[in-house]
Amino acid sequence: MAKQSKLSFNSKARITAALLTALTIGSLLDLNFFTRPESHARRFLQAEDAAPPPPAAASTSIKEPNAARLIKAAPATAPDSTRRLQTPSKPIMSTFFEPVAGGCCGMTEEGHQNLVTAWRRAWELYGWDTRILTENDAKKHPRFEELSQKLVESDVNGYNQRCFWRWLAMSLDNNPNGGWMSDYDFFPLRLTSAIGKELGAAKGFKSWSVHVPTLIHADQASWNKITNMMVDTIDKDLDVDYMSDMYMLEYLYNHHSEEELGISTWERLIYPGFTYVKDGTNVKMDCAGAMSRLGAHLSHMDTHKAVDNGLFPKVPGCVEGDLHSCMNRRSDAANVMLKQFREVCFRI
Repeated sequence: MAKQSKLSFNSKARITAALLTALTIGSLLDLNFFTRPESHARRFLQAEDAAPPPPAAASTSIKEPNAARLIKAAPATAPDSTRRLQTPSKPIMSTFFEPVAGGCCGMTEEGHQNLVTAWRRAWELYGWDTRILTENDAKKHPRFEELSQKLVESDVNGYNQRCFWRWLAMSLDNNPNGGWMSDYDFFPLRLTSAIGKELGAAKGFKSWSVHVPTLIHADQASWNKITNMMVDTIDKDLDVDYMSDMYMLEYLYNHHSEEELGISTWERLIYPGFTYVKDGTNVKMDCAGAMSRLGAHLSHMDTHKAVDNGLFPKVPGCVEGDLHSCMNRRSDAANVMLKQFREVCFRI
C-alpha cells in the first residue's frame, strides 16, 4: 500500500509538471504572437492562392525597412493629379526601353511606346521622378561589347538582349536618389515615393519579385556586383531553361548564397496581372490583394491570362477574347485599372 501511494504521488507530480510546462510554453507563444505582429502580417501578405491575391513569397532574408510593414502603415489616401504625393529629393524610378523595329512580343512599336508613356505618368502621379534608359546608356559601360558578343554567341534575340543591356545601364547609376528599376509594364499600387525613399535607404540588392527583375532597388556597388557576375557567367552552354536576364538571375541565386550576391531583400510583393477577380459572373476590383502589394505587373503572360479569364479591362480596340488586339492596348487597360483602383480601394 505504501508503494502504491508513492507511485500515485509521483504520477500526480509528473502530470502537474507537464501541465505547468505546457502552460508556460503556451504563454510564451502567445507573447510571441503579440510582440511580433510584423512576422504574422508578412505571412498574411504572402499567402498562396491560385488566383489573385498573388502567390506566396519565396524564402527571404529581409532587413528593415520592411515593405509589407510600410504598406500596412501607409495612409490609405489615393494619389491623384491635383494631390501628388511628394517627398524632398524624390526617388527616381528607371526603366529601359529601346524600340525593336516593327514591334515585338505581340505588340506594335507604337503599342510599346504607349505603354512607356502610361508607365511614366503612373509613377509621376505617385510622386516619383522617372527616367527612361536606352541603348546609348548601356553602351557607356566598359563591358557592353563583351556582353553583346556573348549574347550573339548564345543566340539571344533582340528583345532579350535589351533586357540584359538594362543591367549595364543601371550599374552606372550613381544618383543618390536612384538605384530603382522596374519593367515598363509594372505599375504602382502602394509604392509611393515616400515608401520608395525609405526602402531605398537600405543597402544591398533588393528584389520584390524574386528572380523576375520586375522591381529592383540596389546601391551602385550591388548593381555592379550582380551585373558583373551575369556577364562573367553567360555562356552558350550554360544550363538554363532559356537565356534571358530572368533565368540568369535565377541561376545566380541557385548557385550562390544571398551573402555572396549581396542580397538584402528577396521576396514576392508584386500583384501578378490586372487587379480584378471574378465574383460569380461579375468582375470586381480585388482591393484586399491590391492594397497589400507594391505594384501590379501586367506582363505578357498575365495579360494572356486576363484575356482568357475575362479579367482584361474593357477598352476601345480590344476585342473580347482576342489576345493580339488586347495586348496592344495594355497602356489603356493599365490606365483604366489604376483609375478604378484609386476610386474603389482608397479612402477619398
